[in-house]
Amino acid sequence: MSAVVPASLLGLLNDAVGKGGRVLFSTRRAAPLFQIGTTLAPGLLDALSRPGVLFSFDDREHPDGAIKPGQPLNFRWGVHDWRLATAPGTVSDDPRYRFATASLSYNGNTVWSGTNRGPIIPADRLPRQFYRLRQFNDLRLEVRQSATATEFISTRNRMEVVADDPPTWEWTVPAPAYLWKRDTYTMSGRIRNNSRFSRMTVVPVMHEETVGTETPTIPAHTYSVPGGSTIPVGPSAAAPVAFPPINWDWTSWPWFDRITLVGIGNVGRTFRYVVNFTASDDYDNSYQALASSQTDVIVYVPLNKNAALLAAFTAQLTAAAALIAAGVSLLVPVVGLAGAAWWFGAASTAETIAQFLAGVAMDPPEPDSRYMEVVRFTQEPNAKPSAAAQLPSLTEFLAFAKRIADIPLALSQIEGKLMGARQANDSGGIELQEGSYVKGLQAMISDTESLLKLLPDVQKELSANPLDPQKIQEVAQSFRKGFTPEVREGLNSAGMPQEDQRKLEEAMKNPDVIKQATDLGGAIEKMAVALGQLTIQVRDSAASVLYLGVKPGSTTNQ
Repeated sequence: MSAVVPASLLGLLNDAVGKGGRVLFSTRRAAPLFQIGTTLAPGLLDALSRPGVLFSFDDREHPDGAIKPGQPLNFRWGVHDWRLATAPGTVSDDPRYRFATASLSYNGNTVWSGTNRGPIIPADRLPRQFYRLRQFNDLRLEVRQSATATEFISTRNRMEVVADDPPTWEWTVPAPAYLWKRDTYTMSGRIRNNSRFSRMTVVPVMHEETVGTETPTIPAHTYSVPGGSTIPVGPSAAAPVAFPPINWDWTSWPWFDRITLVGIGNVGRTFRYVVNFTASDDYDNSYQALASSQTDVIVYVPLNKNAALLAAFTAQLTAAAALIAAGVSLLVPVVGLAGAAWWFGAASTAETIAQFLAGVAMDPPEPDSRYMEVVRFTQEPNAKPSAAAQLPSLTEFLAFAKRIADIPLALSQIEGKLMGARQANDSGGIELQEGSYVKGLQAMISDTESLLKLLPDVQKELSANPLDPQKIQEVAQSFRKGFTPEVREGLNSAGMPQEDQRKLEEAMKNPDVIKQATDLGGAIEKMAVALGQLTIQVRDSAASVLYLGVKPGSTTNQ
C-alpha cells in the first residue's frame, strides 16, 4: 500500500523524526507525487514522546511579540509533558526537567543562559544590530536536563523590532511681542525624549518666515543650534534648546524708505517659527520628518519711532516747500536773489531737522558703560531773526524745531547710560542720568509749546507774503526732473551737505511729495503737529524709561 502526501507535509514529518531517525519518505524524480511507504517509522514514535518546550515573550512588555530599541528582553520558558495533566485542559511540568538549564542564542551567539524561568536580558547583553527597526529577530532556545547534559531540546521564536515614541518639542518662548531693534529675543524650547529605553541624539533646525504678504519682503531664514548641531537626550528626559538671539534692525527689516521718509508696509510684523528635527537612537535607528507646533512672535516698531518718522517726513516736506519758494524767488529779477538765499537757508535747516529725526526713528538706545558722563543739550537761546528774513516767525519756528529734533537723540544717549548704570547697580549713575533725562524732557516739552504758539504768526506772515500759485506749480514740476546748477549753488551756499541734497532731490521726484510741497502753509502746519505728537510719545515713554510705576522690561508706548 502507499499513500500520497504533499511535499510540504513530507518535510514536516521528516523534521519531526529528527537527525537520529531515518528518512521516512523518498521520491522518484519522475513522479509528480510522492509515494509513501506504510511501514511504521520508530523515529516518529520517539518524537511524539518527547516533552514540549514553551518559549514565550512577556505580553505586558512585548505586546504582539514586539520590542523597542534598547528595551530589555523579557521572556518565559518551560518544559512540559503534554500527556500529563493535573486537571482537564491543563499541562504539567515535565519532572525530568525540574533542574533544567537553558540558553538563548541570536545569530548563533549565546546572549543568555541559566535556570531562571522568567529572565530579563538587559540591552547591553544583546548586540546593537538586534535593535534595528523593522526587522524580525529569530531567537533559539536550547534546554538541557542539567548543565552537564549534552543532549538538548530546542525551539524558536521570532521578535519584531518596532519604533519607540519619537521625541517631541515644547516651546518655552518667554513673551509673544518685542520691539524693533530695541529688543533681542531668543526662541527656545525643550526636546523631550519619549523613549524609556534609549538615548536620543536630536538635530534641531528652526525655520522662520513672515506671516502674510507685507512689504518689505523678508526672506525665510533657518537657525541652527550654536556650538554644535546635535542634542543628546537621555531616556524619558528633556533637554533645553536655545537658538541664536534674534534682533530686527535696519539691515534685516528696513521699515521706512530712507529717501522719501515714508513707512514701508506695516510697522508690526508677525514671524512664524517651526522646529524641524531628526533623531537617532543608540542603535543607529533614525526618526525622520519630526516637527514642532507653530508659534508666532510679533515685532513692532515703537510708537515714538513712528512719531519720529512722521516728524521727519513733514520736516522734509517743509524743506521741499521752502525750496520751491526759493525757485519762485529766483524768477524775480535782481531782488529775488536775496529772497531765494533766505529760502535756501530755510530749506537747508528743515532738511537737517528731517535727517536728525530720521536718525531718531532708526536708533533705539543701547547700554552705555560711561554712565557717569553728562549728555549736553544744545539748548542755546534762539537768535533774533535778521532784517533780511522773509518770514521772521518761520525763522524762530525752525530754530525751535531744530532744538526739538536734537533732544530725542540726546535722550536716547541718556537712556543708554541709564541702562548701563542699572546693569552696574550704580545708584549715583542712575540718579545722574535720571536727572538728565527729566531735564531733557522738560526742555523738549517747553520748546514744543513755544513752537506751537508761533504757528499762527507763521501762517499770518505767509498770508501777507503770498507766492504766485502758477509759478509754484511750474517750479514744483521742474524739480521732478532734478536740481538745476543754480539750485545746487544756492543749497551749497546755505550749507546743506551733499548727502542731504541727494536725499531731498530724490524725494522731490516723488509726485506725492511735490503735490503736498506746493502748499507751504500746510507743510509747516503738518510739521508742527508731527513734532507735537513726537513730544507726546517721548513724554509717555518716559514712564517706562524711568520705571515710574512701570515694570522694568515693559514695552508699553516705547
